[in-house]
Amino acid sequence: MHYPDGREIELGDLVWWNEGSCVGRIAAIFESADELSHWGLDEYGIFICNDVTENWGSCDIFYPRIAFESEGIAKLTPPEIDYVWQVRDELLKTHPEILTYESFGLRRFCDQNGDARWKLFPIERSQGNDLPNMDVGAPGGPPGGGGSTQ
Repeated sequence: MHYPDGREIELGDLVWWNEGSCVGRIAAIFESADELSHWGLDEYGIFICNDVTENWGSCDIFYPRIAFESEGIAKLTPPEIDYVWQVRDELLKTHPEILTYESFGLRRFCDQNGDARWKLFPIERSQGNDLPNMDVGAPGGPPGGGGSTQ
């Protein structure tokens, strides 16, 4: 299976999703009729894990192949990956409490002024996702922007 830009999708890829606003990892790829049947799915596609740490592995959200382009499903480029880790590191400096959680996700959005902001959110699988978000501004955005196919 391939991204809209033609690159091959691989397990563990860091990707943009949710219209290019969130970063996650490819957790599962469904390309065979047996896989679809086993999971009770009707369409070929991928599962994305919200977790950007090395603890990833859950299948949090499914995207059918037909929706990849409209949902901004794209593999992060090396400069985007570097930028995302820089943002993560800066957010962890200002919110060290996030380190008490085993896993966390990262979301990019624009504030009322159109400035890029990032949200770091803890993922506590045993308690659900009702934990506090760490909302922190970060100047600029990643090279190419979220969901870029460059």
